[in-house]
Amino acid sequence: MKNKRWMGLLAAGFLALGLTACQLAEKGAASPQNQKAEDTLIGAIVTVGTEEVPTSNMEGYLTDHPEVILRKKDIDLDDLSDYDNRIYGSKEVKRFFDESEQAYVEREVTAFPQVKGVFFSFETVYQQEDGAEVVSVETAANEGLWNAFTGAGTMHTMDMTEGADTSFTMEGSVYYRHQERVPVFTVNPVYRTPTGEVYTTKGISLTQEFPPKQGTFLSSFYSDTYTIEQNGTTAEEKISLKVNIGMKHPPQKIILVQMNAQDRELSRQEYQPGQLPNTITPHRNAAYLLVESYYLDNQGNQGIDRELVTPSDSKLSTPYLLDNDFLAPQVTKVLWQKGSQ
Repeated sequence: MKNKRWMGLLAAGFLALGLTACQLAEKGAASPQNQKAEDTLIGAIVTVGTEEVPTSNMEGYLTDHPEVILRKKDIDLDDLSDYDNRIYGSKEVKRFFDESEQAYVEREVTAFPQVKGVFFSFETVYQQEDGAEVVSVETAANEGLWNAFTGAGTMHTMDMTEGADTSFTMEGSVYYRHQERVPVFTVNPVYRTPTGEVYTTKGISLTQEFPPKQGTFLSSFYSDTYTIEQNGTTAEEKISLKVNIGMKHPPQKIILVQMNAQDRELSRQEYQPGQLPNTITPHRNAAYLLVESYYLDNQGNQGIDRELVTPSDSKLSTPYLLDNDFLAPQVTKVLWQKGSQ
């Protein structure tokens, strides 16, 4: 049995940009001891405006239910749900920053090339450790996803005991090119079937009348509850998804400034967005870095977003514009030299 719930919410305030780089988790579905006979929520695709996933195959429904056309029976919403149009994903080789390896890698992942938007996914991974089954939630390769994290409460891994209920949380943010008017965003849920196929269907649409200057301002929530058979006993598994949506001005250039402990500039290097190196090694006397993103607002005025990077940070993220007008983070590793303050 599965219960579904959608909620849309206008969220005030600003979420600072900071990428938690994602782990690849194309490891399959549930373990043999925890099989679900239902499709499992694993992510979402955020689309804009007229770029929508079809809602339902009404023609197919009416063909199979001629009594509705003859007005002998009303449309049954439960039956109609079986005719939801699905767009299935395919496998593609993608290049992305792997958090576990702290490097860019190329691997085969699920993609939806026929849908113009930001697709991100999460996987519930079951593994055996010291004779006990451990379950965790990991993120897959997600171009265009910021602030990605997963877990159960504040835990990212937990022991699965027989009969125990589990709850997994998945969250991320997407940013669209800033506009004077807020477009209609649609968050389309993505599911995995028990046989391993991945598909998306039409989801909830969100907008608001006036945009903020920058940052996230819309949030969409979706949750599914499943019943799992565990060695003859049943337990509930709840998967909750939250998507934060915002707008930002795309940068025209990015300047990386190295500063010493006396706040004096050591060096300054200019880059085109998306063209930063995979790794940088700051000067031995560098105490911190300033990452400056220069942009033009909708009136043509120049603005600057600044981010402070210290020796406690092993990487930095800078925005660049995708072909679909969403902004993606480029991850650069920072290799601080011994003696950096």
